[in-house]
Amino acid sequence: MGERLRMSLDGADGITQYQVARCRVDSHVGTLGVQVSIVSPACGGPAFINARFPGTGSKAPPREFPAIGSCVDAVVLSRKDGECRLTAQPSALDRIRVPPPGARTPS
Repeated sequence: MGERLRMSLDGADGITQYQVARCRVDSHVGTLGVQVSIVSPACGGPAFINARFPGTGSKAPPREFPAIGSCVDAVVLSRKDGECRLTAQPSALDRIRVPPPGARTPS
């Protein structure tokens, strides 16, 4: 993601858009997704991983949600009403972790 697209979501906690965060699952929220705590980088605020995959219209069924207490990696998308919104969609994680061919990597 280009630097111009990156934004500090709060400034105080160091969480930035498109950052991969390690999260601990705190609860399942019906069929909507899971409430999580961001473990790394530690930010202390509420966070939510949506079960609906943006742009696809498909939705993970609750039986496929990660177990409460387990840890998952997710990409920070935005912050709404003080809560970080994330996605654990594999394609989003792949885009962040694997730079496109020819992309400059930090030294």
